[in-house]
Amino acid sequence: MRNRTDPGRRAGEPETSIHDKAVFWNITRDDFCAWEASDFDGPPPVQELVPASTHETGQGALVSSFRATRHLELWNLDDPANPEAPCPDTDGQPGPWATGHVNAFSTDNDLIASGTRTNSFGDVGQGTVYDNDGDKWHYSWNFRAQNDRDGEFSVSAENFNLQKKGN
Repeated sequence: MRNRTDPGRRAGEPETSIHDKAVFWNITRDDFCAWEASDFDGPPPVQELVPASTHETGQGALVSSFRATRHLELWNLDDPANPEAPCPDTDGQPGPWATGHVNAFSTDNDLIASGTRTNSFGDVGQGTVYDNDGDKWHYSWNFRAQNDRDGEFSVSAENFNLQKKGN
């Protein structure tokens, strides 16, 4: 996994790593954690449904995609961070480190893993968030992976970037 922080930061400024952040897109941290505490009972409490497009190929695979701009929260994780448990790692905080909106795009060329083709899938997103000091940040990610017809899984891209911008 690659992480790029603000290359233009001044000497002495702390480096902000995306790896010490919990990311909540289209759901608030509080709503996600309440849903997790209920053992994920019921539908996810998302802020807004994301319209998706799906169609079947002639070979039985379902091809799916979506594009949407939604609310994003970035929360600091406790040190040492456990990205598998974002709720306990953020419980003692008064609120998110930064909030904003991010446009995300996702594709999957075999949503139900029909086995009739190599399944390539992934998503990309980018947007702007503002931290608690009012500073502006560019947040983006790119994730691409595939399962081949023999069941071999590989990740071809996994990049998360957080870069401070001028206000």
